[in-house]
Amino acid sequence: TPQTKTRNPMGSLLPAVYPFAAFTAIHFLGYLRAAISGSVHARLPHVTAHFLTTLIGFSLLAALGVHAWVINHDTAGPIDHLSGYSQSGEWVSLLMAGFQMYEIAACLLTRGEEHRRLCGPNNIMLVHHCTVLLLVCLVVGKQYMLYYARFYFGVPEISSVPLAFMDLFKAYPELKQKYPASSEAVRNAFAALFLPVRTIWFTLVTLDFWRDSAVGIGWLDGEHKTTESKALVLTICIGQLVLLCMQFFWGSIIIRAVVQKMKGDEAHKDA
Repeated sequence: TPQTKTRNPMGSLLPAVYPFAAFTAIHFLGYLRAAISGSVHARLPHVTAHFLTTLIGFSLLAALGVHAWVINHDTAGPIDHLSGYSQSGEWVSLLMAGFQMYEIAACLLTRGEEHRRLCGPNNIMLVHHCTVLLLVCLVVGKQYMLYYARFYFGVPEISSVPLAFMDLFKAYPELKQKYPASSEAVRNAFAALFLPVRTIWFTLVTLDFWRDSAVGIGWLDGEHKTTESKALVLTICIGQLVLLCMQFFWGSIIIRAVVQKMKGDEAHKDA
């Protein structure tokens, strides 16, 4: 049976402050521990703290997303995929909102090499964080597409768990040299998870979402029409397109690295 559409009792995005505060506290404690450790981690303490925080965040988001979208799909999902209410969709959205607030703050407050590593080439990660946060604000604020939020804000983070370790090894070549087998294992795990989850699965769900959106605003025939404006629907669709393009961009880098590895080209280790 469909769930009744209700807003969270504390009002829109306010509950996201709690995960934001938790992630910030974890980062702060990780930073202090790394800074006074006297080890290689003291060189880039914010990077080490970011690794610890994102590893926890990615794991929580992936677990919630997989439970809601895969394990509990039939009972947790509303019949109306656009305007129907999903409590699990709202929970994962609020957790993602707090996580992206933390990510943006970490990008803006770091400097030098740490800033470059957190923001990525040409600040692509900062763009990614801002895009996701914008979408989360629209989703939670309008109580819209909470059905799909269970997937978009949770399931893809499966591949981000090994990515956290990859970023740590990249930041500290000393660790990569000390644990070469572990470094290669997480690279393989990342590629094996990213390509099917973030390119194939992500694309299939996005096509379903766009089809539901077209029905919702009357561009296609269907049962469930949305009361939201076309501007909102199209804004979210465009945001999803931006994220989809990012998945294919990163996917192309991974495929190129895999091809280089198969050819015996050592350049794949720099990808």
